[in-house]
Amino acid sequence: MESMHKLSFRALARNPRLLFIWLVMAFVILVTSFVFCPDIAYAGNAMTVVYPVYHNDADRIITEVRDGLHESLKNNINEIAYDAVEKSRGIQNKISSLSDDDIVITLTNDLEGLVRTSGFKGQLIDGVSENFTKRESTVSVGIEPSPEVYVETLTRLQPDVRKIYYFTFTNGNESEKEIARLRLVSRKQQIGLEHVVVDNINDAMHKLNDVIDKSDPSKDALWIPNNVLSMANNTVLKYVLRAAWRKSLMVFTDSLDAVARGLLFSLIPDYRAYGEYLGHLSIDLSVKNDPPVPESIRYFDDVYLMLNQRFAVHIGLNINRSVIEKYKIVVPAK
Repeated sequence: MESMHKLSFRALARNPRLLFIWLVMAFVILVTSFVFCPDIAYAGNAMTVVYPVYHNDADRIITEVRDGLHESLKNNINEIAYDAVEKSRGIQNKISSLSDDDIVITLTNDLEGLVRTSGFKGQLIDGVSENFTKRESTVSVGIEPSPEVYVETLTRLQPDVRKIYYFTFTNGNESEKEIARLRLVSRKQQIGLEHVVVDNINDAMHKLNDVIDKSDPSKDALWIPNNVLSMANNTVLKYVLRAAWRKSLMVFTDSLDAVARGLLFSLIPDYRAYGEYLGHLSIDLSVKNDPPVPESIRYFDDVYLMLNQRFAVHIGLNINRSVIEKYKIVVPAK
């Protein structure tokens, strides 16, 4: 065997072309190993995901996110479950045993706080985030779609839309900065945005009535989030459902239940793809070994369009995969 190796190297030394080919092949093998074997790339940093157990349908969503994490990290991941019902014992001890060189992914803001109070000071990815504040050594990744993707989806469904009435509740989380950003997004699509703030149920009903009366179904759309629709035991939702159908008015929302009951569309994340994104992000942070500067929340825009086809047919929209690639019918046409 040793003599064969000697012969091989002698042959390479005598033949420059053969040596060049050998070097190219070695380089390709090396690069391929890093591309297709990500374990090599982040072997120096352990990955840990801390996830909640709810004992309801939300567990299915968490499972899909975890499946995506396992897919991207090739099962090179440590998992810690937190059962809020059973008050899992020892979770803080498990977290405190982690090295600050590790990377921790939490699935909900509550767990981000639990990890920090347990003493972990390393790089943390706050998944399923709803926190818009900047925190040291934390990357926040929101699971809700960005305002941009809602506006873009609306324009794909109805290119003629020219104005959006965006309703928010006084106690909502929308900041002036977010509203300004939404105006900019709408302006790029050549769409006007009227921000309507409601204080209480009476104010909401009065302003909704005014907007619906003056709106043009061929050019206007209403964007009403769930925290407004659900006011007074869904009194607002019941009114909007009747008015939207009567006037053939486009109304979209962040509430899947409201779409199932009759509104036009909502958007939900591809949860498995979200998990894969979190996994790849953790690999990137591990490879760089340089925690990023804290920034405002990152949105996740790989989404499904949840469409009420019955209402879409009622207002004359023809939706197919040429318009939106990933969509699901919530209520079939009747």
